[in-house]
Amino acid sequence: MAKARVEDWIDQEDIEPKDLISADLLKVFANLAGFPSDGLGFEATKTALTSALEAFMWARLEQEALHPESAENKALDAAAQDASQLYDKLLLLQDYSGLEKRVEASIRSNPNLYEFDDGKTLRDLISTRRNIFRAYRELLVDLQVCLENTSNRQPKRHVIEDPDNGAVIELETDEEYAARMKTWRARSKERALPKDHALREFLRSLAPYWEANSPHPFTEGMYFKEANQTVSQLVDAVEIIMLVASPNTTRQQIVTAIRDVRSSLS
Repeated sequence: MAKARVEDWIDQEDIEPKDLISADLLKVFANLAGFPSDGLGFEATKTALTSALEAFMWARLEQEALHPESAENKALDAAAQDASQLYDKLLLLQDYSGLEKRVEASIRSNPNLYEFDDGKTLRDLISTRRNIFRAYRELLVDLQVCLENTSNRQPKRHVIEDPDNGAVIELETDEEYAARMKTWRARSKERALPKDHALREFLRSLAPYWEANSPHPFTEGMYFKEANQTVSQLVDAVEIIMLVASPNTTRQQIVTAIRDVRSSLS
């Protein structure tokens, strides 16, 4: 079987997903899954397995790159602030006589503007002679609002201080505050990735090919006390791959991940 692992692949850019799959490993996997073990079907299985390992690798990278929510909020705030400042600076150009006209001429004569899929460029986002960046500025407002809405901070109580006696006045009920807290917690949980994120993405990628070509169900199977484990061809096949790709992955983790993925796909 192949000696390369996903961890090595992450560290070395020249390692390809297919390098993790030896001919022997692929044959064992195909036999466990009930896939063809020769000819074009064998190549199709290798392609599907390679794609699943790619999904595993990218999910592992995504998980390792996940920042704390506080850091994400800080980055979103900075981007929103920059969008707001660019809005103001573009608006300020109107205070300089003839300047927008010259900027417009520069844009219209630039042969190297970025093209969208429909062929449009910055030329299509500006108007003529004066207030040329009106539409562009409105896009910046939309961007700023969306960035701010993406930020997710723990809610604080809506209160004001009575100017006469300094007493704190509640501006919302306990139920309203609890509802905002519930929304914050749900959004915070949604952005987090489960510990088995990479394994789940491997399974999601593999599922369509497995269900279309394997005689065995895409399931974690049933637990048999005599064997002290679940009996499932899918678990067996994935376990063989994880021994190479991620040796620390346990059979129980595979069982749990299959159950969760199957539930999300149904």
